[in-house]
Amino acid sequence: MRVFRARRVFLVFCTSPVALLLHLKEVEICSLKEECLMKRLMVLLVFGVWLAGSAQAVTISLHSYDTSFTADAVIDGSTHWTWIGAMKLNISGYSQPKEAWCVDLKQAVASGSWNAVQKLSTPTALDDGRRADWAMGALWVNRAAATDARGRAALQLAIWEALYDGFGANPFSSGRFRVDKVFNGANRNSVESLTLTIAQNFLTAWGGLSVVNGTVFDAPLPGSGTRSQDFLLTPEGGFTPQVVPEPGTVSLMALGLLGVGGILRRRNG
Repeated sequence: MRVFRARRVFLVFCTSPVALLLHLKEVEICSLKEECLMKRLMVLLVFGVWLAGSAQAVTISLHSYDTSFTADAVIDGSTHWTWIGAMKLNISGYSQPKEAWCVDLKQAVASGSWNAVQKLSTPTALDDGRRADWAMGALWVNRAAATDARGRAALQLAIWEALYDGFGANPFSSGRFRVDKVFNGANRNSVESLTLTIAQNFLTAWGGLSVVNGTVFDAPLPGSGTRSQDFLLTPEGGFTPQVVPEPGTVSLMALGLLGVGGILRRRNG
């Protein structure tokens, strides 16, 4: 019976969020208090997943970008000499250009305008194993500390490291994403190291935080035929991050809920 109910909640979720919320009324008729609690939690969790999966189409064009630093960035064994720092994008639906950060080292920025899908920064928002939630966590924690062009360049490197490799040992020198050298502007004879040190400090401050309610632009819109980089949008004032615990923490929470259910069952028994 419980398996049937769980399946039924999933089917309601697939139809519409309104139907899902209406289903909460049925939950109230549970005979056992712990069953009511578990069903409420299940319904709210599924509703949260629906919100995370919502997306909308936008049109984007490049407004401007930082040109103070470049880097030899290596992704999956392929080296890209690229500008590092923030960008300003023209985005449909916004009256002013918005600050954004590259989260796709394998693509160049398209000329003109291109279509993209605006999504929430969930762990599966981007393909190729890229963790938009970790990248958004690194961005949110460190944006206020990136007060100049060097800081923004360092933050871009930290975002890429979080995106591709997470919070691991030997950042920038192992894993999918690595940094060979950082240069002042486009002068490859002017190598500098302070930017990489700041980026490492940003990773330490980040600490693996997962933020799932930021904004990511995933290009291209299916069928558009235009490919460009994907971007994270800088959170603006008033943004409250929705933090999701890692799997180990979720397991502990599940054990805790089972314990609560056991206590309630003994009380009702």
